[in-house]
Amino acid sequence: MIYVDRKRVDPPSILFSDRAIKEKERLHSFYSQRSKKKQTRYNGNMRLLNHVELRERINLLFHAKCAYCESLYINNHVDHFRPKRNAMNLDGSVSENHYWWLTYEWENLYSSCRNCNFNKRSRFPVQGRRSSKDQPVSKEQPWILDPCNPEDFREQHFYYSEDGKMIGITRRGEITIDIFKLNRVNLIETRKKIIDRSSRLISLAALTIKRRGKAYNEIEAGLKDLISPSSEHTSVAIHYVKAFSERLSNIENPKLFNTLLSDVLGGSLETRFDKQIELSQEMIQDKMNKKDYSYSMKMDSEEAKMAYFSSAKKIKKIEISNFKNIKLLTLDFPKSTTSEEPWMVLLGENGTGKSSVLQAVALTLAGEERANALGLDASKFINQNTRAKTGYVKVFLEGLDEPCELHFSKESRRFTCNFMESKVILLAFGSTRLMADVSEGTDSINNVRNLRNLFDPFATLPDVEEWISNPNTVSVLQFDQIAIELKKLLQLPEDKLIYRRKTKEGRYELFIKVSKERHGIRVRELSAGYQAIIVMTLTIIRELLSTWDTFSIAEGIVLIDEIGVHLHPKWKLQIIGTLRAIFPAMNFLITTHEPLCLRGINEGEVALMKLDESNQVIALVDLPSPKALTIEQLITSKFFGLITSFDPEVETQLNTFYLLNSKLEPSEQEREQLEIVRQELEELNIIDSDAKLGVSKPIETDLRSSVLDTGWVANPQHQDDLKKRIQEIWSKKGM
Repeated sequence: MIYVDRKRVDPPSILFSDRAIKEKERLHSFYSQRSKKKQTRYNGNMRLLNHVELRERINLLFHAKCAYCESLYINNHVDHFRPKRNAMNLDGSVSENHYWWLTYEWENLYSSCRNCNFNKRSRFPVQGRRSSKDQPVSKEQPWILDPCNPEDFREQHFYYSEDGKMIGITRRGEITIDIFKLNRVNLIETRKKIIDRSSRLISLAALTIKRRGKAYNEIEAGLKDLISPSSEHTSVAIHYVKAFSERLSNIENPKLFNTLLSDVLGGSLETRFDKQIELSQEMIQDKMNKKDYSYSMKMDSEEAKMAYFSSAKKIKKIEISNFKNIKLLTLDFPKSTTSEEPWMVLLGENGTGKSSVLQAVALTLAGEERANALGLDASKFINQNTRAKTGYVKVFLEGLDEPCELHFSKESRRFTCNFMESKVILLAFGSTRLMADVSEGTDSINNVRNLRNLFDPFATLPDVEEWISNPNTVSVLQFDQIAIELKKLLQLPEDKLIYRRKTKEGRYELFIKVSKERHGIRVRELSAGYQAIIVMTLTIIRELLSTWDTFSIAEGIVLIDEIGVHLHPKWKLQIIGTLRAIFPAMNFLITTHEPLCLRGINEGEVALMKLDESNQVIALVDLPSPKALTIEQLITSKFFGLITSFDPEVETQLNTFYLLNSKLEPSEQEREQLEIVRQELEELNIIDSDAKLGVSKPIETDLRSSVLDTGWVANPQHQDDLKKRIQEIWSKKGM
């Protein structure tokens, strides 16, 4: 991290335009009348925050680098140093109303790479009280170091080891590293290269410079390039140019060497700390040997609580061996190229291991106690198609040095894990998602019910209606926040009302009022599709609120089998985008057979499960972006593998038509059959009567793609002849 002087770049004029002034007025008006605007939320003007002029100024100010990790980037994120709302402290407590008034203020807008932006989210811990709207933020004492505050650079907060690791030597330095995850693997590797280059240049300068000249100028240019504010990891280069210089004893021309260093380092703020910390080798070694405190759901100390809430909990990789029908499978969780937390969607025919992957991940992340509380026989999970007697699953999570492991064998009914309690919030849903009846009890082991549904289709989900409808368990403020998201989920206008009331029998119930009628509709009276999605969403929210102050910033992992079950096509198109908006910080791993459900999925987030020639489960991930394809193309592409979306009988007729029409010398019987098929297809409006080949161009193009790209025909014996003949016909037609 280097100091960035905001005065060197003028604020963008767009932030002072009439459009911006009106937006600020709308923002302040909303929060001043918020108590009157129940079940509504202020949605920021992203067009304003993503305006080209604003982005250009931020790029110029921060030298096209991330303000926090100093990585060069192509597409930056506009980060709010102080979050727009839900500012979170080290203990997980949230200040919901901080700092909305800084949403469009230039001094609060920073440049950030995707990783730092995702890791930070709304984390902004402070020492003591937060500044209110009418107080200057300079009165605050943030734990995060501010790249634009010169006071934060009067003391040395970081040390860099020679292997590229960043070490906090003050409490603020340690917290800044933890929150932004500044020791990510790629950052360490890049820093190591810069350290090596610094070492070579300093050694070269010490041994070869005898006088000013070409060699001097080249070395000076190389060093200045290393520590230039526009270069990656400038602070590392400055640190090691100084460090290597101080270690050298055999210098060809000491006076000229010191002149070189003065010319190169003279203007760098990092070289003139007011408070220089004397670091002994023992202290440095202690800091390097100090192990990061791994997060866990068992937060039994302040240190453990801070470790949990300062860490972004995400899946990095999944390894499965001999689990059910999976012999060996590795899945790398997608790395998002957008501003959204990545999801992973598993596609594939029945029997290709989609549900098995979900179950493997669920058992592994559950922890040993919870996994065995499900009452499953671990010996039954061994792959029966191999001679293997043991199997394992490994799930690698961000922020943990070791993977979460699950082991099982034919010799034992129990699963064994390398930890007893779950490390993360974990919820799992099978393809049948029904809410429990009022009379049903609960599991004795905490949270087991949130997993059982994935393994038992008859296992119901918790009675969340009673939970959300009871003011003793969900406050008025929380209820309104949840209602906002439920309306988004149900695609209801903002002016519609979701309310709760107590019945004469003493039970609390949830209602949705969609018209001017006196009473709304009970959630339990809705269709199975509505109930399933509402119950699933409320179950997730309830579990998140047991740990986090608000679910909109909560992190965890959700597994869903067949996400599109019982949903209307219109709902299927929006379900993923809606869940992403409600739970922006959550990792979702889902399966589906529904092409419509791929709307909202980004490039690289789909894995196609298949059986290879040896009947082994494999995963194909090199797939086109679902966003670039129509539903018709999705159905007939690699994603779902159908030839066309026609009725199977029509498909057979079309195939027969093409086969007969492609023959150079058809028999009389074949001509008669061709005419019959032609008439049938004309009656169905599948082909045009005046088309030369007989098939209208859109369908013809689609079939051409299907036949030529997949090589599929009804009769494989005619495949090569058919391809050749169709290519000749299309060539003559200029297609």
